[in-house]
Amino acid sequence: MHKDEYWMRIALRQAAKAIGSTSPNPAVGAAIVKNNRLIAAGYHHKAGEAHAEIEALKIAGIDADGAEMYITLEPCDHYGRTPPCTSAIINSGIKTVIIATEDPNPAAAGGIKRLRQSGITVKVGVCRQAARKINEVFITNVNRKRPFVVMKAAVTLDGQIATTAGDSGWISGHISRRYSKRLRARYDSILIGAKTAKSDNPVLMPYKKAGKFYRIILDGKLSLDYPNLLSQPDNLVIFCDNETDDAKHKSIDKKIIIKKVNSNKGMLDIKQVLGTIFEMGIMSIFVEGGSLIHKSFLEKHLYDKAFIFIAPKFLGGSGIPLFQGKGVDFMKNAIILKKTECRKIGKDIVMSGYFDV
Repeated sequence: MHKDEYWMRIALRQAAKAIGSTSPNPAVGAAIVKNNRLIAAGYHHKAGEAHAEIEALKIAGIDADGAEMYITLEPCDHYGRTPPCTSAIINSGIKTVIIATEDPNPAAAGGIKRLRQSGITVKVGVCRQAARKINEVFITNVNRKRPFVVMKAAVTLDGQIATTAGDSGWISGHISRRYSKRLRARYDSILIGAKTAKSDNPVLMPYKKAGKFYRIILDGKLSLDYPNLLSQPDNLVIFCDNETDDAKHKSIDKKIIIKKVNSNKGMLDIKQVLGTIFEMGIMSIFVEGGSLIHKSFLEKHLYDKAFIFIAPKFLGGSGIPLFQGKGVDFMKNAIILKKTECRKIGKDIVMSGYFDV
């Protein structure tokens, strides 16, 4: 392994600590190396706090003079909530900066150019793909102007998410369910439909989430038949049809956020839902169903990533499939999950992958 890759991987491990806690900012890590020895490392903990470069420079102190700095994302060169990191790097005496990937945000980019103009040697592209994966949410937000959307589902070996009677029970095992709660904490919100909310009556909380976590319910008729969620109104968002009677809102806790959108044939306009969520500053969504919700995101090509938990079970009949409704007519038109990974979790298998790369 080349030395630049070795030290960059340390910076990447720092950045990984921040996944799910810096929204709407990217997760960034930094490492400072001198005489082939690590003298400081840091990461951006949350929006509004010191960036990774500043945290590492504070730890290094005067030892940063003449050192190399490894950063997982191009340092900012603008005044936002904090001053530009480029100025601190230049003033520290750092002689070489190695950057994993450029910042896609035009408002924050320019750091590479500024550092080079100041006489600092800059290298770009070390562990680029790993750095981009850590910030896949941020990159999607900037490039597509919408939240990063993740599909999460637990299915049987015959592709069902519930029985014919609608019982979804516990398809996956307890180890998978614990892992799923940890996955939730990587994202800003979780989204389900009213039928799932009614049948499961969940709480929808993640495991040790840093910062706000929104629970989003698509409930066209504003049925409000999910007492566990209504009893915890903080950061609860309910989307309903534009035609819903305002009188229904009066009995709802004022902390609950009600958003009205258009609908078509009983289904809420999913693109409008997504746009509203983005306007609220919610940068990522963990969609847990049900099948009509999954279908609506899929047919509009709005999914970015998937986590599918496959349990070693058969329902053996016509239960509720992962996607309801008509699918493609020919195999050549199948939607292909790319860059897939499989791992065993307890008795289950989880497959992850991307819809578009």
